[in-house]
Amino acid sequence: MSIRAYIRIRVKFIAFICMVFMIFALFFYLADLNLRQVYYPALLSIAAGLIAGGADYIAIRKRHIRFSEIKSSAELEMMPEALDESDRDYERIVKLIDDERRSEKTQYAIRMKDSSDYYAAWAHQIKTPISAMKLILQNEDSESGRQLSRELTRVEQYADMVMVYVRLDSGSSDLVLKKIDIDSVIRSAVRRFAAEFIGKKIGLVFNETGAHKLSDAKWLQFVIEQILSNSLKYTEKGNISIYMSDENTLCIEDEGIGIASEDLPRVFDRGYTGYNGRRNCEASGIGLYLCAGVCRKLGHRIRAESEIGKGTRIYIEFGDDVRHE
Repeated sequence: MSIRAYIRIRVKFIAFICMVFMIFALFFYLADLNLRQVYYPALLSIAAGLIAGGADYIAIRKRHIRFSEIKSSAELEMMPEALDESDRDYERIVKLIDDERRSEKTQYAIRMKDSSDYYAAWAHQIKTPISAMKLILQNEDSESGRQLSRELTRVEQYADMVMVYVRLDSGSSDLVLKKIDIDSVIRSAVRRFAAEFIGKKIGLVFNETGAHKLSDAKWLQFVIEQILSNSLKYTEKGNISIYMSDENTLCIEDEGIGIASEDLPRVFDRGYTGYNGRRNCEASGIGLYLCAGVCRKLGHRIRAESEIGKGTRIYIEFGDDVRHE
């Protein structure tokens, strides 16, 4: 707190003291009294007033510093002791507001948990009719049947996205971290989109990595599936390649339409669709956001490189330092 701020706080009291001095000075002047008789007492009074004002400034400044150290409602107990009734009134109001905020936060948490439980149950239940429809379509050897099968795969993928979204926000991720066979995870992810690769006549170039990394097979497969889904969505012809760009980095590369340079820094932000997503009106801006969230939990790093008209490369960097969130 600056001296100027302190003067603003005490301006009324300072103005009152100045007014008292002016009244006494005017009285002595009009009464034609000897000012020497009050000269020294006046100086002593001014000195005492300055000392008292300095002490008051120091006390207020200390209180200001203690208040400024409070960064959250959990630290409200650190509030300085109230000096007067005015302070106690403000303290009571602050605590009332904090109690209301805590109550609203608790109610919000309950609503969010109910919502998360509902969506988790829905994601589990929706897989039953999806699996049943897939079994029915296995006996339907026609173009429409194959197309319906591909669309069902996307519906199942969207249900998985709901489950991952709920688990990421709730903090429950059921990670099982161990050394896994990366090639096995890749094959499982590719198998899910086999019909779409064939239907769109997109080539797959898979150079087996031979890598075994510390990760979670189920969650890593989800990430790879999301990347493959995006690659298939924005690639009309050419190949999708999967390989290790170095001993710790898996790369999924497509020859699709690419990502604009201004969109690239934000492709992993929640809800950000960019130019391509707005153009085809199909993107939700959730897939890559979920990939980034899962990779953070796994201790991996995900990044993207792209050129318009030349394709996109998504890198998943594995590391030995696995962090839990």
